[in-house]
Amino acid sequence: MPPSSESTADLVCISPHQALFGSWAAAVLIDIVVLNLIIEFVPSITIDSFYISILTACLFRLLLGVTLQIEHRLTRYFRSKHGRAMRIVGALAAYLVLFASKFVILEAVDRVFGARVDLGGLGEVILISLTLHASEIVFRRVYEWLAKH
Repeated sequence: MPPSSESTADLVCISPHQALFGSWAAAVLIDIVVLNLIIEFVPSITIDSFYISILTACLFRLLLGVTLQIEHRLTRYFRSKHGRAMRIVGALAAYLVLFASKFVILEAVDRVFGARVDLGGLGEVILISLTLHASEIVFRRVYEWLAKH
């Protein structure tokens, strides 16, 4: 049975580039909201203005995206190898990348924004990173759930 005109009108086709843009735009907007909420509740984290918080969120998104790409590639590489030792080395390498990236993020934010942004210390950067990542996961799960219902 052919689909009715109503159901066909409800179908939307987007290109892979549009999907990527939408994904990144949503992620950056989520990051802006989450970062500004964290600023409100964690006194050791300060950003001079909303504009700078937008740029900081964009930098975070870029750096977290690169970090996760590196971590996923390492994980795939070591999973393709055989043996328990390789899995352990892979897990340690992934942990090292995720941990070291926090120092890279701190340094990058300091170099780009200087005194206009103070992210506190390593603990605060880990808090920000985990909160941003968790928020993205929640958003994606809700989005996927909506697609099914």
